[in-house]
Amino acid sequence: MRNKIGADIGSDHHLVVAKFKMKIQAYKRRTEQLRKRYDVSKLKDDANVRESFKIEPKNRIHALTDMENAEIETTEEKWRKIRIAFTEARDSVLGFKGKK
Repeated sequence: MRNKIGADIGSDHHLVVAKFKMKIQAYKRRTEQLRKRYDVSKLKDDANVRESFKIEPKNRIHALTDMENAEIETTEEKWRKIRIAFTEARDSVLGFKGKK
C-alpha cells in the first residue's frame, strides 16, 4: 500500500493506492443437488417394463380425469397434475441408476 502525497484532489486527505490479490474459491455442487439418473436401460432389456411404462401414465391421467370436480380448473393446475402423474409413473416404473 502506498500513499500519494502530491495528488491534487482538492482535500487535505492523501490518496492511497493499493494492490491486492484475491483467491476465488471454486463453486462446489452439493451432492443432493445433482440430478438423479433414471435406469432407462430397463426399457431396452425388459418387455414388461416397456408395457408398464406405456400403461402407467395412461392409468394415472385417466384417474385424474375421473376425479375432476365440477369446478373449472386453470390450465396451469391441469398441467401440474399431468406432470406429477408422469413423474410419479416414471419414478415407480424405471427407478434410479446406482452409483458407478
